[in-house]
Amino acid sequence: MLLGLYRALTGFIAIPVADYHLSSRIRKGKEIAERLDERKGKTKSDAHMLSRKEPVIWIHAASVGESLSVLVLIKRLLERCPSCFILLTTGTVTSASLLKKKLPVRVFHQFVPFDVRPWVKAFLDHWRPSLALWVESEIWPNLIWETTTRKIPLVMINGRMSEKSFKKWRWAKSLIQPLMGRFSLCFAQSSEDAHRLRLLGATKVIHAGNLKAAAEPLECDNEELQRIGHKVGMRPTWVAASTHDPEEEIIVQAHHLLKKKFPDLLTILVPRHPHRGAALRKKFDQELCLAQRSLGEIISDKRDFYLADTLGELGLFYRLSPIAFIGGSLTPIGGHNLIEPAHFGSAILHGPYMTNSREITALFRKENAAIEVTSAETLALHVEKLLTFPEQRKEMVNAAWKIVQAQSQVVEKVVEGLEEFLENFEKKVSL
Repeated sequence: MLLGLYRALTGFIAIPVADYHLSSRIRKGKEIAERLDERKGKTKSDAHMLSRKEPVIWIHAASVGESLSVLVLIKRLLERCPSCFILLTTGTVTSASLLKKKLPVRVFHQFVPFDVRPWVKAFLDHWRPSLALWVESEIWPNLIWETTTRKIPLVMINGRMSEKSFKKWRWAKSLIQPLMGRFSLCFAQSSEDAHRLRLLGATKVIHAGNLKAAAEPLECDNEELQRIGHKVGMRPTWVAASTHDPEEEIIVQAHHLLKKKFPDLLTILVPRHPHRGAALRKKFDQELCLAQRSLGEIISDKRDFYLADTLGELGLFYRLSPIAFIGGSLTPIGGHNLIEPAHFGSAILHGPYMTNSREITALFRKENAAIEVTSAETLALHVEKLLTFPEQRKEMVNAAWKIVQAQSQVVEKVVEGLEEFLENFEKKVSL
């Protein structure tokens, strides 16, 4: 009943409302005006080069983290199926900006259409994918329904279902169960995610592990690394990465506590959303000797706090910092990626809210590869210990690296699980 009502309300009658919403998002900087037609299912001009004979694998990844996590899978799929094209859809401006220089030949990026039936149909009419892969567990009823109605196999990869989302969907079983039942296969990040997906109606679920664990190391501008590394020198340094409001207040408090022990300390703050840089500068400028990267300000002996409010440079700051605190974890956001700093030999700290990667976090804690902190005081305490005792830091780094190596087989598990679908559309192409 709920599904039928949703589909009725998102037909042609929804177009004026969706148009108004898109206009509002443009004003807020959440859409690119020149690419607005993509949100309506229309295709950008360069995609018309596509031959109708060659199969298309459609991968949908909602935002930055999800889209970056599939790059290694895209590379592997192109090796396995060199005649394929890949369409990667996302829903955020930030993800589009980051992907611009990262996508290989034969891969197109397009914004995912809004879940309005005429727009969804226009999108599928053009692309006619042979296989659809959805990253994590974003649920758009019309996209799911129309895709599977056309007999296109739909597979969830890196499937995740948080406790909060699970409770929400259980109240709407008549909507979620018919949709989850339309997935041909679901690859779950954890055994807990697999269990919840089954309870919500998924029929074939495989616990494959977290695809983010197999992602390639974040990129870094080596010239910038040398230039900033020269400025940092031998100063005791740590980074607070992907932070959210109000975590920055805790970071600043920890910074002040650490300065008592390390007068030449350098704290690097990388907010999850770089556009917050100006507000953070205004908030803390009076109490910190601060340099702001987006303004071109440089690190100097007189500046002990570096606000790295730029996009796509986290790899640079992990390389500069022997200790990394992972944001989104001292406030109930759910935490961010522990694997990324592990690639670069950073000892890892995080807060108690790590629900986005509960299983991998538990593994890091079990193997003494990460430390949980709960306040400015405990954060400062553990940063101080790790700066003071490099052997403890080295033990944590080695333990984290072993986990990274053990998790690297996730991509092969997924490709192996997709083999029957790849073989099926390869047979159709050869006919």
